[in-house]
Amino acid sequence: MFIINLYRFLCGYVEILVIGEFCSKLLNIFALQKISIWDIETKENRIKFCVSVKDFLRLREVKGKLSFKVKILKKCGLPFVVKKRVKRIGVVLGIALFFITLQFLSNYIWTVRVEGNAVIAKEEIVACCEKIGVRSGMRRSEVDSGYLRERLLLECDELAWCSFNIEGSRLTVNVTEISSPSNSQPSNIVSDFDGVITEIFVESGTALVKKSDAVRKGDVLISGVIEGEHGNKFVNSAAKIKADIFETIIERGEFSAENLYKNGKSKEKCVLELFSIKLPLYLGETTLPNESKLIKKEAILFGEPLPIKLYLRKFDFVSEETVVMTRDELLLKLSEKIERKINDISFDCEVIDRNIRENEDGIEVKYEIRYEKCIGIEEKLNFDIPK
Repeated sequence: MFIINLYRFLCGYVEILVIGEFCSKLLNIFALQKISIWDIETKENRIKFCVSVKDFLRLREVKGKLSFKVKILKKCGLPFVVKKRVKRIGVVLGIALFFITLQFLSNYIWTVRVEGNAVIAKEEIVACCEKIGVRSGMRRSEVDSGYLRERLLLECDELAWCSFNIEGSRLTVNVTEISSPSNSQPSNIVSDFDGVITEIFVESGTALVKKSDAVRKGDVLISGVIEGEHGNKFVNSAAKIKADIFETIIERGEFSAENLYKNGKSKEKCVLELFSIKLPLYLGETTLPNESKLIKKEAILFGEPLPIKLYLRKFDFVSEETVVMTRDELLLKLSEKIERKINDISFDCEVIDRNIRENEDGIEVKYEIRYEKCIGIEEKLNFDIPK
């Protein structure tokens, strides 16, 4: 029944009322002429029914045989809906503009997706793609898979293979990463900090330092060369080394200083990015002192990002005021800054010395700290023979 109703809607039909003395004969004539009608309602010399547009035009032939009056009650179906909407030029132009825009945008890449990466971050691969010209907003015709594949492999050394596949308006970059190098590759472990060795545990290689030795950044701690009776053996050095690191932190401040504070005034500016084209949605420039924060919003459709971004930058205007602090207030402020820096370095820092220098303009606070840290970075052995 659904199929029949759908067919009638697509072809169009009318609901009519027939008034006459020969209504009963009219139904017989419809059957002989093979005119299909439905939803029939009869009352005395009146008949109401629905008939297709095609069969409605044939009623003139039947009317010539009998005398009756036809009144159209309702016009239904797609043909009448389209005819009614066509008279509205704005709707027609809007529909036409929609399909033209859709056809135009289908010629461009909307999103770039990366698949196959496990170790390399997606953002890193996307950044390499942008360097070689692959980005959202590029034309589909500009995607030369063979050429771009070679460019990306040269740009990103960690990739062993890649390909570019276009699926509609989405470009998929399939990648295969280079397998991790074998741990048997000979290497040394060198210090990346100045310090004093507190603990050393060697898994492979030859230790060149011992506990309580002072080392400088760049010194070789573990050598990948093991000397033996039958010659030297080259290994990948592995060890756990801890050292005491000594560091100096200095903070300076003046008793009288200019301080910036938010005065409650603010302003927002928006920039719309469409296919890598940025369109400013504001007028004028902001020249007054301010603190700004950028908020980025992306359009998402069915879980996929669209090449439509909105950048909102909020400006909080600030004013200057002269602040005069006492010695204790300035010393407390500088000490809090140093404490925050110490906590960012390590929670196990030990302050071994504190020095305060004061003059008529301000104070300088210097902390000497010590903390334990794992040191040592791998450095591959160089077997190049100098010419």
